[in-house]
Amino acid sequence: RQFTIKGPNTASNAGIEATLDVEYIMSMGNKVPTTFWSVAGQQPKSPENEPFLVWLEAAAKMSDADVPKVFSVSYGDNEPTVDFDYA
Repeated sequence: RQFTIKGPNTASNAGIEATLDVEYIMSMGNKVPTTFWSVAGQQPKSPENEPFLVWLEAAAKMSDADVPKVFSVSYGDNEPTVDFDYA
């Protein structure tokens, strides 16, 4: 089955966690259009964390007709290292 990819990752380079997430979601929602999002880069002042806000802002800019109606988010940060101004 096919799914759409937004971001720098590819289907062959999604990462183990992301691959498992997509496989699980697609098995539960058979024939439901699925989009995998990835974001590149680092949070300001916190290079070990990904820029979650980049994804959130991209989703917020989508029109009501285009934005997904359901999001399943698999994401984690080392919270004590997130810059307070970024949070």
